[in-house]
Order: sequence, then structure tokens, then C-alpha cells
Amino acid sequence: MIVKKKFIYEGTELQIVERNEPLDNTRDYKATRVIAPNGGIVPVQIQAKDTFKKIIDRTVTLLDGFKRRGADVTLELTKQL
Repeated sequence: MIVKKKFIYEGTELQIVERNEPLDNTRDYKATRVIAPNGGIVPVQIQAKDTFKKIIDRTVTLLDGFKRRGADVTLELTKQL
């Protein structure tokens, strides 16, 4: 796993990483993911040609939407899995 970019959301550090994920029994592919401090994946859609700024904007919009619906985002990003 290679950390490409780190950013802060409400005092919580999130990381944009590139890592190998299994495609089938014989091959892996490189996937870009947003990782929370607890090791969980933030469920944001990332396209192949997205810039870091676009990924960060999309992640912040998604997390703000969760907050508007009543979720404690900081707790969800930091609680142990």
C-alpha cells in the first residue's frame, strides 16, 4: 500500500492510497482508496483519471451528507473495527 496524499477532515487524518487488490486467483490490480484512521475504507467512487482535489472534494461531500443524516462521522472514522 502506497500513501499518495493525506488530508484532514474535521481533525481526522484520511489517506488516499494505492494498493494491490485481488482481481481473481491469478491477478491483482491497483486500486485507489480513501482510508480512515481505523483502517476502514470510505465508500467514495473514484474514477481512474480523478485528481487528488476531486477525490478530496467528493469524500468531504460524502461525509458531510452522512453528518446531515445524523451520523457521528468522526466516531465512525476512528472507532476500532
